[in-house]
Amino acid sequence: WDRGTMSDIRLTPYPWVPESAKSEDPVAYANMREQRAREIQIAIEMGKLLKTRVAECYQREGVNHGANCKDIADQYNAYMKKPNYGALRGGPDEE
Repeated sequence: WDRGTMSDIRLTPYPWVPESAKSEDPVAYANMREQRAREIQIAIEMGKLLKTRVAECYQREGVNHGANCKDIADQYNAYMKKPNYGALRGGPDEE
């Protein structure tokens, strides 16, 4: 396992079920909610991993951390600014 690389796997969003389908198809609605919760938890854990990498880089580089850790710090900042930390979202307006 190489700590310096991230996977290139890209997932597709879960099948979206409208709120009105809660009574029509409760199983599909429950599956959608569970999948959404899993995806958010994965996104949060990815953020924690990035934060750990930034902290390790800062500690390793010492006074030069500003120049040597800029890429990973920018990646972490961009990730944390995404809505729901970049978790996949499903909806009527999204594919």
